[in-house]
Amino acid sequence: MINNKLKLPQVGLGCYLLEGKQTSKMVRAAYDMGYRHFDTAAFYANEEEVGEALKNTPRASFQITTKLWHDEMGYHKALNGFERSLNKLQMDYVDLYLIHWPDPRDLILETLEAFEVLKKAGKIKHYGVCNFTQHHLEDAMNAGFQVAVNQVEYHPYLNQENLLNFCLKSKIQLIAYSPFIRGELQLDPLLCKIGQKYNKTWAQVAIRWLLQKEIVTIPKTSSIDRLRENFDVFDFNLTDEDMLHINQLNRNYRQTDPDCGDFNY
Repeated sequence: MINNKLKLPQVGLGCYLLEGKQTSKMVRAAYDMGYRHFDTAAFYANEEEVGEALKNTPRASFQITTKLWHDEMGYHKALNGFERSLNKLQMDYVDLYLIHWPDPRDLILETLEAFEVLKKAGKIKHYGVCNFTQHHLEDAMNAGFQVAVNQVEYHPYLNQENLLNFCLKSKIQLIAYSPFIRGELQLDPLLCKIGQKYNKTWAQVAIRWLLQKEIVTIPKTSSIDRLRENFDVFDFNLTDEDMLHINQLNRNYRQTDPDCGDFNY
């Protein structure tokens, strides 16, 4: 539960790097497996394919997140950017609309003003941000905006405890992207060892660790088998000892830096 009553499924499908027919195939397969949250963005250039895959599906049965790219920040640009995304998705509304990057910083507040207008008009159910640090979030909150989520890079090698605790205290749902560091975690001996104990893979252990920290995650994949594997994480629980050991893997290793405009996602 987050501060404006949006309930997100704990595991969604991230659509970054999916292209063309592959996008529609993966989204459709994910829905049929039980996924109910799909995360896309204007920058991903696949909103149209995501919408096509879900076109004949009852709208209330799934949730869509999309994002505004940094070159469309600002009040009027944001309104126009949203309409383009909505048209590509072929939907009447989106469940969650996010600022993709906290840059240009001087346009964040007026962009959120546009999001508030869209919310009042019923075109978005909730709004939030991506890649925001605590000081970015505080700026928005001090201006009176009710930020629902903060989507950030989060994985065992980047255990942002201070940001997580701030979000939990502020009732902002943290969403983890890049939970596998683009596959780098598969070489981690601890995750593999813990996985063997539960007859699970290193990836399933990494996801389960996030869920038990009250973090939603949106792993991306272009493999049907991996899609199924990523969703098969609700039949086991890590022990407190497991959680502690995974927490200790932190090395502040990040692929993106919100404070330097590192636009990789």
